[in-house]
This record gives sequence, C-alpha cells and structure tokens, in this order.
Amino acid sequence: YFTHEGYVEINKLSDFDTVKSESKILCNLSIAPKQIVSDGVVKKESFENIVKVALDYLSQDENGFLLMAEGAHIDHAGHSNNVDYLIRELLAFDEGVEAALKWAKGRKDTVVITTADHETGDFHIYDGITAENYCDMETNDGFIYDFKYFKWGSISHSDTNVGLYINGKSIDFSRYTESERNDLIKNIKIFDIMKDLIYN
Repeated sequence: YFTHEGYVEINKLSDFDTVKSESKILCNLSIAPKQIVSDGVVKKESFENIVKVALDYLSQDENGFLLMAEGAHIDHAGHSNNVDYLIRELLAFDEGVEAALKWAKGRKDTVVITTADHETGDFHIYDGITAENYCDMETNDGFIYDFKYFKWGSISHSDTNVGLYINGKSIDFSRYTESERNDLIKNIKIFDIMKDLIYN
C-alpha cells in the first residue's frame, strides 16, 4: 500500500542518508532488544539514534511535525517477567527521551510528552533498594539481581498508574476537574491536552 502511494521504504537506518531527500519515506526498522554497550560502541539502530534521525528529518518541514516514538520492548519484557530485558529497554527509552529533550531545549515551538499506555507485569520494587544492593553489573552482557528486592505480580497489563511528563509549555488546567488537577488524568484526556498545547 505505501509503495503504491509513492513511499520509499527502507529497512536499515544506515540507508536513510540515501533517501532523505524524498518527500515520503517509510522506515520499516526491526530493532533488537538493547544490548549493554561495550567499549563505548553504540549500535547504529538504537532507539536513541532513531529518535535523533527522525527529529532531524521531520524538523525540516516548515509546517511543523508530530513524532511518536514508542519503546515497545518494555511491554515485551513485562509480559515475559524478564527483569534484565526490562532494565535494558527502560535505559534505551530513557536515552531516546533524553535525545528529544536535548533537541527541544530552548525552543519555543516544541513540546515533549512522555507517558505510557499501561504498565505490564505488575512490577514492584521494594523499599530500601539501592544501586549497590539492587544491580551488580559483572559483565557486559547482563545484570545480576537479588530477587528479594523486587517482584512480578502478573504476565499481563496491570492497572498501575503511569506517569505523564510534559516539557516545553505550561498547561492551563482550570477547565479540568478537581480530581484531574490534583490526582489522576485519564489517558483519553491526553488528546485534549495536546489540543490545548497546539492551539492555546
């Protein structure tokens, strides 16, 4: 469908430079789970680098742009109750968010929203955990944990509340309910928040 509509499809981020002058590009990338970086070597097709390339390309549009970047492997890690996988993917997502925030810093026309559609795995970290007693990086390939410091409660999505972080512009919450202003915002309200950010 996309190629019929005139899109140029690429399957490797390294091919992007050869097609970035095209007006319609479909990047169909398969990113392996994040690996621990060894000797400062970062994989080209990391979540962070894909965010950077997307920002660089989309920002050329004088009418502005919307970029949605999803750290989808976090959900996979939760479903499999794999804490090594979860930590790696959270770190990868954090790097992508940092790249977006650095790109947006100082701009008056850009907002970065960070949130999740749900939690997966009902993951709990116990009180008293520290960097020293939680994670011991003995090799470049993985983490070693003591299971008394965390637990999984499910292999499915949970009803645990997730964070909503908005950087770049203030929001007038006066038209939201008292509960929404002081406690919880339903995920469907993010649409209204985005409209407020665009038009107000």
